[in-house]
Amino acid sequence: MAMASGPTAAQGPSFDCHAGEPNAIEQRICSDAELRAIVELAPPLGPVYFTCNDAEASSVAAVFFETEPATMYALHGNDTALLVVQPSGSGAKYRGQHVTFWEHHGEAQVTWGHDAQTMRCIKSKLSTLNN
Repeated sequence: MAMASGPTAAQGPSFDCHAGEPNAIEQRICSDAELRAIVELAPPLGPVYFTCNDAEASSVAAVFFETEPATMYALHGNDTALLVVQPSGSGAKYRGQHVTFWEHHGEAQVTWGHDAQTMRCIKSKLSTLNN
């Protein structure tokens, strides 16, 4: 899987990990990928830091995991979220509960919270891979 600050032109599962029937096979696949990321059974890539809306206080840190489907762990302020890759035409798009992260060429659009405004985020020079 090619990674810049996440997978490029990532293809997500053909189902929504955050909808559907409890205990359905789709939910179990997503839960397995999330669990592998949480306990780091899959090798992490990152952290990658993004400065949002030109303010360090609005930064997002992201760690990517090569699970199936791909997952991402994000930190914004004191909040954390586990996101699962989604189909996108270009770049890498991840979604979690009330959080969306869509990165393309070092720039990300991040929506953190229900009905929150989208933040424009730029990959920080502090970013390191596999540190």
